Amino acid sequence: MSADEDKRPLHHSEVAKHADKDSLWVIVNGNAYDLTEFAPEHPGGMGILLKYAGKDATEA
Repeated sequence: MSADEDKRPLHHSEVAKHADKDSLWVIVNGNAYDLTEFAPEHPGGMGILLKYAGKDATEA
């Protein structure tokens, strides 16, 4: 797989499938991030990440 194929655009509907503690993705500034492994260590707690899980968290 080339680097370009690895960076294919994701639709919001794909990110929305990852909206719980077992698979937690967010969008920030147009980029999707998988925070699943980081969530338990988040300094502000997992709750704030779950609030935006599967959504665009840019403004937050």
